[in-house]
This record gives sequence, C-alpha cells and structure tokens, in this order.
Amino acid sequence: MKKLMLLHTVKSVCDSFENALSQELGSDVIIDSMLDTFLANELKRNNGEFTETNRLRFVYDLESLELSRPDMIVVTCSSLSVLIPTLRPFFRTPIIAIDDEMCKKALEMGDKIAILATSQGASNSLEWKLDNLSKESGRDVYLESFCCIAAMDALQRKDRDEHDKLVLDMARKVSRPFDVIVLAQASMAHTRMAIERECRICTLDSPSLCIEQVKKLLSKL
Repeated sequence: MKKLMLLHTVKSVCDSFENALSQELGSDVIIDSMLDTFLANELKRNNGEFTETNRLRFVYDLESLELSRPDMIVVTCSSLSVLIPTLRPFFRTPIIAIDDEMCKKALEMGDKIAILATSQGASNSLEWKLDNLSKESGRDVYLESFCCIAAMDALQRKDRDEHDKLVLDMARKVSRPFDVIVLAQASMAHTRMAIERECRICTLDSPSLCIEQVKKLLSKL
C-alpha cells in the first residue's frame, strides 16, 4: 500500500486538502499529516522573511515525516516552496510543493500573471518561483502581486465570510490585461470560481492541480 505524508501550516488546509486527496485517491493510499503553524506564523512575524530557526524547523519537520518511509511528501504551504528546490537532494523521498503544477500551468497560459495572496511569505515565494521558472525557459514574464494580510487574519479568527470578502475585494484590483490569476495559497482555493467570474480572467488554485500531480506520480510507482 502506498503512503503519503502531508505537511501543513494552516488548520483549514489540513482538513480540506487531506479530505479532497482521500476522496480522489481512495482507501488504497495511506495519508497522514503534520500541522506546524509555527512555520507560517514565524514568517508573518518577520514580514515574509525566513529566520534561521524557521528554516531549521522546516528541515526537521521533513526529516520527521521521512522517518515513516512514505512514497511521497507533499508540502501544502506555498510560503515554503522557495526552500524546497535546495532541500530535495538531501532527502530520499520525493517532495512535492503544492504550487508546482499550478506554476507550470500558469506559464503555459501566458506571459502576464497576477498573483493573489493573503500572506507576504506566500506572495514572495510564488513570485520568486514563477520568475525563476520563466527564466529557465528563456521567457520574459510580467508578474504583479496583490496581498491582503487582513484576509489571513480573518481566516485565523475562523471568520471565513470576512476572509472571502477581502479576497474578492483584492481580486477586483486586477485589471483585464492579465492572462491568468494564480491564488498563492491553498486556503484561498474555494474562492477561485468567484474570482474568475468577477475578473473574467482564468484563475488557478494549487490544491486541485497538486492532487492531479500526486495521482499521476503515484500511478508510476
């Protein structure tokens, strides 16, 4: 039986992503999770910048997850994506970042990409990732980031209605010249269709695309 280990930093994502993944993969795959809210909270306290403590804690979390000998580790926090490329060579287990597939698809869809985020760390990480991927392919991509930290504050208070209202208000600042909108965090995924209707721009979320990627990779193991 195949085994997945998930690393989360937001409680709502821990619940929603694991449930969606379980429904898609079925009972033949074991799924276990670790929730470490410190990783995201420490980033917020330092305006999106990684402290050495935060970096080390992330590494220790990954080492702990690998002890259970999973077939794959999935990190559901986009803020951590910026660290994953340099860490992968030090682990036997494949590490999937939740926004890997979303970034790939966004670059396939156009050269003008709007990033919506509710965390400065996630915004910084996704902008860095898209910029680097575009340079690797020799393309010149225009990126513009929009961030509403108050929306994440509302989500942490468990006020989902206020979170969604603030995210949609942020989305209204995006103008039509963009080819695609990407949602920087899994916690924003449920707002995708509302944003797409409001902005009339194709909008991508990371969880659904990550689940497709995981399913495809597991089928090859």
